[in-house]
Amino acid sequence: MKFSAQPAEGGKVCPDLSTFNNSRYIIRQIMRLSLITAIITFATVQLISATPGNGQGTSRVEVMVELHNESVFSAIKKIEQQTDFRFVYRDKDLAGLKDFNLPLGKRSVRELLDLLFDAKDFRITELNNKILISPAEKNPAGTAQDIRVMGIVMDESGDPIPGVTVRVKNNNSLSTATDQNGHFNITIPETGSRSLLFSYIGYKTQEIDLGSQTSVRVVLSPLAGSLNEVVVIGYGTSTRKDLTGSIARVNSKTIQDQPVGNVINALQGRMAGVEVSQSNGLPGSGTSIKIRGQYSINSGVEPLYVIDGVPFNFSLSVYQTGSNGTVNPLNSLNPGDIESIDVLKDGDATAIYGARGGNGVILITTKKGKAGKTKLDLNLSSGIGKVGNKIDMLNGEQYLALRKEAFANDKVTPTTANAPDLTTWSQTKFRNWQDDLLGGTARYTDAQGTLSGGNEDTHFAFSTGYHHEGTVFPGSFAEDRISARLNIDHTSKDRRFYALISAAYSYDKNNLPTRDLSSYYNLPPNYDPYTSTGAFNFSPLIQYNPYALLAQKYKAATANLIGNMSLRYRILPGLSLKANLGYTSLNFDQNAQFPSSTLNPSYFAAVSNAVFGATSARSYIAEPQLEYIKDLGKGKLTALLGSTFQSNTSITNTTTGNNYSNDALLGSMAAAGTLSARTAYDNYNFSSVFGRITYNWQGKYILNATMRRDGSSRFGLNNEFGNFGAIGAAWVFSEEPFVKDQFSFLSFGKLRGSYGVTGNDQIPNYQNLSTYTASGSTSGYQGITVQNPSRLANPDIKWESNKKAELALELGFLKDRIQFTAAAYRNTVGNQLLYISTPGQVGFTSYLGNFPATIQAQGLEFELNTKNIERNDFRWSTSFNFTINKSKISKFDNLASLSFYANQFMVGYPVPFSRQYIFNGIDPNTGIVTYQTANPNGIPSYLVDQQPTPIGNPYYGGLSNNFTYKRFELGFFFQFKHQNGYINGVAGSLGSMNNQNTTTLDHWKQPKDNTQFGAPTANSSNPAYNAYSFYYNSSTAFYGDASWLKLKNVNLAYNFPKRWITAAKLANLRVYAQAQNVFTISKYKNVFDPEMGAGQGGPGMPALRTIVFGLNASF
Repeated sequence: MKFSAQPAEGGKVCPDLSTFNNSRYIIRQIMRLSLITAIITFATVQLISATPGNGQGTSRVEVMVELHNESVFSAIKKIEQQTDFRFVYRDKDLAGLKDFNLPLGKRSVRELLDLLFDAKDFRITELNNKILISPAEKNPAGTAQDIRVMGIVMDESGDPIPGVTVRVKNNNSLSTATDQNGHFNITIPETGSRSLLFSYIGYKTQEIDLGSQTSVRVVLSPLAGSLNEVVVIGYGTSTRKDLTGSIARVNSKTIQDQPVGNVINALQGRMAGVEVSQSNGLPGSGTSIKIRGQYSINSGVEPLYVIDGVPFNFSLSVYQTGSNGTVNPLNSLNPGDIESIDVLKDGDATAIYGARGGNGVILITTKKGKAGKTKLDLNLSSGIGKVGNKIDMLNGEQYLALRKEAFANDKVTPTTANAPDLTTWSQTKFRNWQDDLLGGTARYTDAQGTLSGGNEDTHFAFSTGYHHEGTVFPGSFAEDRISARLNIDHTSKDRRFYALISAAYSYDKNNLPTRDLSSYYNLPPNYDPYTSTGAFNFSPLIQYNPYALLAQKYKAATANLIGNMSLRYRILPGLSLKANLGYTSLNFDQNAQFPSSTLNPSYFAAVSNAVFGATSARSYIAEPQLEYIKDLGKGKLTALLGSTFQSNTSITNTTTGNNYSNDALLGSMAAAGTLSARTAYDNYNFSSVFGRITYNWQGKYILNATMRRDGSSRFGLNNEFGNFGAIGAAWVFSEEPFVKDQFSFLSFGKLRGSYGVTGNDQIPNYQNLSTYTASGSTSGYQGITVQNPSRLANPDIKWESNKKAELALELGFLKDRIQFTAAAYRNTVGNQLLYISTPGQVGFTSYLGNFPATIQAQGLEFELNTKNIERNDFRWSTSFNFTINKSKISKFDNLASLSFYANQFMVGYPVPFSRQYIFNGIDPNTGIVTYQTANPNGIPSYLVDQQPTPIGNPYYGGLSNNFTYKRFELGFFFQFKHQNGYINGVAGSLGSMNNQNTTTLDHWKQPKDNTQFGAPTANSSNPAYNAYSFYYNSSTAFYGDASWLKLKNVNLAYNFPKRWITAAKLANLRVYAQAQNVFTISKYKNVFDPEMGAGQGGPGMPALRTIVFGLNASF
């Protein structure tokens, strides 16, 4: 026996007393035997007289125990040190037990004993403060024995989840639930199902195949959109129910259901308060995001991007770009690698990023490996893209008739010089430029593979991808991207150290024309791009021949490396040291080739030339942090203190080569006869200190305060540091007893509000310094290169200040099957950075400085998520978001006296701002377009006769529905926007050498005609010409409701039953079809895409209607 942990075995056998003659020795032996007899007698009496305990003692007493590969003896010792309990057992009975690992936590002694000792092997008897552990009686040989399984259930943050239902698969009679510390134990038959199902409201049901395991650690993932869903916040995570700020999320499924090359385009219409626009629809095109409107007049409006906790260097100094518009480093991200995207909107959520959070923050989280067997996931898809809408244009005969009518109205005779289309070009052979330039089919291919797995401590995920996206232009223009990403995270055995290492590399090769050919859809239909000899046909009246542009080559290659590391070490219970480290390297090489044969001699020197661009950008960032978490009173206190050190450097070399001997050498810089070059160097340094304190009292009252002090090299010495901060509060009133009693249908209710001050440092570098420009021999002094002043220093330049206020209500009904959020916000941005005029004697016309001008953006946001039907075979859910946003200049001191800005801005109107001439209709006698003018001659005057463009009541949003029936999935998404804008127009004047849309057939032909358009005219000698050329497209004639509704996405999928694919050793097989930009309904018809305004002078190539088919397979 062992009593109170004192050894009782190994003693000598008592000798026979008759063999000893020494009386002292005999007496000593008798006393020893008497002591042993007394002990045995005492223990026997206790066993006989004691009533067997009912477990209440051990159930009531709690201990704090943590085990790291420790024996059961160590566990017993820790219990005895913290309680009055003493254990009685034999060493040999417990010696065979394996070592235990238990996370630190408060448990009752009974719970701990249940975890340590299997009921089928041991019997535990409680006798007052003594606990007797003895072997259990064995079942007779050959009989089946029950198996006792124990474990713990936690969420993704590592916190235990109480009340989780645990049941044996296919046997509902065997079930239990986790206790307050997330622990459970369940006894299952030795024969039968060896799988356990874990289910809890708001979390995905998880199935665990036990195999030979008798101890499991289960991590439940929250359902997307549930209140328990973990969302990423600045320098941490939280759950939706505990948020005090405004954060919107898009998950990986929403991203993967859309065939997009740039992951940011997957956000279009999906979030309240977030507007995403493309520069054009070509592969690799740039994107722009505005969160709750535009706050700045002159500075950048892009949000801060953070990838896996590390801010991403987004700005680049690039001289030459191709037809796809701007350079966008985010194109290097593989959409298949993205786990979620969280958008931070209000002051409480963004103030932790200080000067960089004024325009909002976008947090991108990539996929990580999960514990379990190694698996391979493949995703293959292929499809096509077409221009979804074409403009109804005049045919050849109608175009020529309109041109002839214009010359007749002008009383001018067509000649080769002023009208080659009427004199020398074919009058019977016509070309549809839309079909020729935009009628092709773009090929789409995407292939991704991910290898992932890990154990309880280490997880890994390695992915690789290939993406090909073509164009609808004639020829083989396309973008090709290969990418690879490796994520490895590790947690030490004692759970004190955590490390995440992420590395991503992508190589993007772009082969596009030098210009966007969609701008030439309205060329004369009888213009032949080739001469009779096969050479390019150029006209002095047409600057660009689109087929000549096709022969100009633009090649770009982007290599992007992103490396991130996140470290965490728990110094003491609740106290952790963390660090985020990041390195980004981007190399961008370009070559644009312009053979002399492709240049219009009327506009360009007929000399072959090429432009070479090479950009190299590097970014380093380190953010050490200290985090403290402690239960304080009835609440939980979380504190964070950190700092940021960041440095960005970019160098762009641009070289132009001329006088090539052969056009085949245009790709070589060395082959140029002459070279001219320039270099742009940028260096940006940023440092800060930040902190956050959050107190959550009983899950009902939550208070959050943040602060940050930033220093930026972009601002003057007198103001290079700025202070920012916010406070947010939330009241979860659904946790109040009176709400639970009176409003049982209300499953969740929260009122939250916040106020914060953030900044904006998106201005060019060196604006605070005096800078100089080198002048060569032609402009230097007596042929000597000199340095000329180019910028006036401003040591007082400082941050734009964004004051953000928000009040929001969040409700959940019927066990959160209906979730509703309404938010009202107001953002006020002062200290606007503008160019301020200076007197002429200063030597500079202006300098960049802060101006007493203020922009105010306010609006309402609504989100509704419903689970309409949830049955075994059929599920239907809906998501709806709706935003009303109004932005205006609320203050601009002395605006009237500032002629330059008075022409561009107006108090009470948004940025950007426009003016219009007031259209008075068509004069029925002359066919001349008339306007409302102050001058009696009827000719409008700039500014004098222009009125501010009506703003209207703009709003936008999206509606998605998702259906699941057995193994089928169907989803569709509508995006809409209500806006005022131009819904028609003419190219040049009606009758100029540009083709027009068919609405222009309704034009004036004779006196008393009441028509939509005036008389055709093609020559400036006719007064009607100026009425068209200078005023018509800037008037109210075609300004109206430019709203649109677009079926943005449709996806259909089928999941194969496992019994069908087991033979192929597949774990999962899913086939799908996806369509993007399916159709659009709008009054704005004479454009390719009303969302982008593409066409009729809009930004260019529309987003294509894309249809793809693919499959997902897991091994």
